[in-house]
Amino acid sequence: MRIVIKLGGSVATYKERTDFPESTTELKLKGNEYIRHDSLKHIIKEITKAESVGKHQFILVNGAGPFGHVLVQNKLNGKDIKTEFIHESVKFLNKDITDEFKTAGINIETLHPFELCSCTGDGAFDVNELCEKAARLLKKGIIPSTYGDVVPTSNHKGRLGDYEVLSGDVLVYELAKYLKADKVIIVSDVDGVYDKNPKLFSDAHFIRTIKDGKFNIQNDTITVDVTGSLRGKLNLLAKLSVENRIKSQIINGLIPGILGMALNGDESTGTLIK
Repeated sequence: MRIVIKLGGSVATYKERTDFPESTTELKLKGNEYIRHDSLKHIIKEITKAESVGKHQFILVNGAGPFGHVLVQNKLNGKDIKTEFIHESVKFLNKDITDEFKTAGINIETLHPFELCSCTGDGAFDVNELCEKAARLLKKGIIPSTYGDVVPTSNHKGRLGDYEVLSGDVLVYELAKYLKADKVIIVSDVDGVYDKNPKLFSDAHFIRTIKDGKFNIQNDTITVDVTGSLRGKLNLLAKLSVENRIKSQIINGLIPGILGMALNGDESTGTLIK
């Protein structure tokens, strides 16, 4: 089975923090403070256990959390932040994550969108080279790892001038489609999808299943970051299910054991998109 795993920024990092470093020196000194190492350790342990069975191929995509969102937002608000530093920051996070995997004995290699992808305009991206390299790594028994990043634009201006933000969610969609994945697992910090933000509303209703791309969530309660809203992320997953017959499962990765269950085919937890 071929599975695309998205480690959401809320699981890999302390996403709500906004006091993020704005220089290389400060990033090297304080960057690790923004990473959820305890969560990563149990997530990697569960992936290692599933991988040892030998039945799965994994593709790993990690979100950026404050390593990307805070810096991009600050730049959009007029702060003098170099686009190259935003790439350096998200690359720092990915390296920390992949180093944890390598320490656990997992053969993993990073594909950097900054070097392999581009924005072709109107929200469209050329990710073919990255997808092709991912396919070659899988044939060698290596887990491809990639992440949300900034990428150059082609003959047009993006939100960041000659660069645009390529989200991890778009990479999940493109990789799953290109590699004909059997499943996508989104590892989040909540139990799945709710009709409104469960962190703000006690009467939020849990959505167990999304079928045929149809769902109803309240726009005014959705947290929006620089890569878009929850609705946009769900639309991509719904499109995978409807057009490519690839189902997705959104689970709580902060609870040990949940990811392991999902990797073993247990769909009784989280939200299932099919």
